[in-house]
Amino acid sequence: MKKSINKTFSAENKPCWIEKIYSDDSGEDFLGLRSVQGNITDYLLPGIITITPRARYYSFYSWLLHEYQLQHPAGMSLAKFVKRREQVFALANLFFDMESGYGDRTGGMIGSRKLSQVLSEIGEEKQILLNNDDYIGATYGGYGQYIGVMRSLEIIQEPEDETADLELLPKSKALAQAFEKAIKGTVYYKKRREFDTAKFIHRDVLTEYGSVCYLSELADAPDSQPTLQTLFGLDAKHMLPDPQLSLPRLGNMALSLSLMLDMLDQTKKQFNDDEFRRCALYGACRDFQDYRPRPKLKPVLAHWQMFQLREYYVYCLYVVWRYFLDTLRSKGPLTFEQFLNHLDGTDTSRINSTLKMKKAGVLSQINLCELITTVLEQSGCMDKDFDAACIAYSTTFQTPLKEEALADIIYDEETSHEECMLLSLLVLLSIYLRLRGIFLTDKVAAWNWAKEGGTRRRSMSLFMERTDDLVQNGSSLFDFMSWIFRDYIVIQHTITALEKWRQRNVNTFHFSDNNGVYEFLRMDGNGFTASRFPQAYSMLRDLGLIKFNDENVPRLSKRGKETLNKVLGMLG
Repeated sequence: MKKSINKTFSAENKPCWIEKIYSDDSGEDFLGLRSVQGNITDYLLPGIITITPRARYYSFYSWLLHEYQLQHPAGMSLAKFVKRREQVFALANLFFDMESGYGDRTGGMIGSRKLSQVLSEIGEEKQILLNNDDYIGATYGGYGQYIGVMRSLEIIQEPEDETADLELLPKSKALAQAFEKAIKGTVYYKKRREFDTAKFIHRDVLTEYGSVCYLSELADAPDSQPTLQTLFGLDAKHMLPDPQLSLPRLGNMALSLSLMLDMLDQTKKQFNDDEFRRCALYGACRDFQDYRPRPKLKPVLAHWQMFQLREYYVYCLYVVWRYFLDTLRSKGPLTFEQFLNHLDGTDTSRINSTLKMKKAGVLSQINLCELITTVLEQSGCMDKDFDAACIAYSTTFQTPLKEEALADIIYDEETSHEECMLLSLLVLLSIYLRLRGIFLTDKVAAWNWAKEGGTRRRSMSLFMERTDDLVQNGSSLFDFMSWIFRDYIVIQHTITALEKWRQRNVNTFHFSDNNGVYEFLRMDGNGFTASRFPQAYSMLRDLGLIKFNDENVPRLSKRGKETLNKVLGMLG
């Protein structure tokens, strides 16, 4: 009997899964922290997301929707109608770009990769086949990417009755009429209904249409001004609505776009996403010379500052996360206590050199309060009580824990994982001091973003409060780090991975937990989330609000200055 049982459950015959119960997924937010930044940008730039980079699509899609409701081929769905006309629009842009010799000014155009290949295969053919519906896989073509932002800008509205047509709001009519005015004299416009079902279209028809619908010539087109009015939300009742309101936060891009114009007006070099982030974080600092915000734009700058603080906060936590994984890979399997013992033996020379301190010993011998006092003293902020010192620190650019400078060292491939981890924890302490100062002085509801995420996604306000407790209780730097590794890495990843498994049947675990023994499974990457600045910058350029000098440095055009002044005037 025993032999029979042993044979039945031998290694060769033991029960096993015959089908995978989950899918691997490597493109996830493995600590579940990054979505909060998206909430901030949804509030500050509701009419722009990372896949909506060109301004003329707002008027083009408005025209398509009105045209479809007015008249469309019998039985043709909106999805098929959009794909046909968008295909023609893209081909027209590409042909005009090629014929005019501008060269690559169709960047960000939907379907450009696939349709550029089509053009290269066409050669000198005159009759162009309209059979490229696979230029993009999405059912509604590029329009699917713009639906959400067009709702946010109050261009369209979903009907209460699901069977009814999409509701086109007054802004959509103004945009559609302006786009129609731009293209009305072309052969394509006059015969557009024939081309909705035609098999071919002549190259000359496309080139002529492209000359008036070209993405990069919006600034001089009739639909330029309505698009500008819509994107800036100049008719919005509130330029910067209360972020705590449960109502839709619509039409509040004017201040964010004007902030970008203000930065561009002061720049003396090429301006990119990194420079925008830098100005957003340090623009409120009294000793930061590269950007001095106009007083009326300081409220929106405060919100962008919270975005960038959260960016560094999450980035540094992911560096710490990578260190934990790397330690498990090289030293594991480990219990958490064994990991902490390893952690306390960390070489602290990087901390000493960063803060110009004498040898401080092991992490458990470094008093957290004394370390923070050293940071404040070296920042010139310690001649006051702690609250006042934190307020002073929050408006100081030149500190020994300057986030951008330490991040450059962390980015360096020659910096060891251990040093990256220590520098990231120092950046977290700098963020703590800045947050305390902002908390004590905020008058524009920017602190709302510190509370965003709550316990589930580790809000910055909870981080500040817990660090406060550690400072006041005389804890060591080791205590601070132990808390971060326990709550923000081990527990946070476990909760997030279990939730993703339950909700989507995906396996995102990067370490296994076998009765408290942690073992490495796979490594992870890191990076900032999208600020949406590149997309906004592209649209500002499309609208003719930016010009370039002889050194190719962006400056405000006459229209750009007029638009900025108009927004500032509306602020009273």
